[in-house]
Amino acid sequence: MIQKSSKGLTEAQLCALFTKYHREMVGRGPQEIRCHLSAGRIQIDLQGVLTKEEKNMFFFDQKGKLIQEIRQKLYQHFRYGLESDIRAVVGMPIQFLRFDIDPLSERIRVTYTTP
Repeated sequence: MIQKSSKGLTEAQLCALFTKYHREMVGRGPQEIRCHLSAGRIQIDLQGVLTKEEKNMFFFDQKGKLIQEIRQKLYQHFRYGLESDIRAVVGMPIQFLRFDIDPLSERIRVTYTTP
């Protein structure tokens, strides 16, 4: 996968990339972001992701289903450009594995696999 000496730099580049895309999608970046690279897996965790409107919407939709649906559609819209940029950073093909959002804890986790 990625050489150990460049792992930290690659993780930082991926965090910056996801912050940029998150700002484009919803108008602001996450409060916290972490990236973890391991054998064959890229995992990005974003914390503090809900906008003020989404927080207010959560009062009407306690399980956050509407917020989840909207965010998944937004992610799908931006997905191919984002994945192309991720491939450029890691220098190898990636495969989308999972996108999870938990409105209650204001977390998003995106996972990719690499060959």
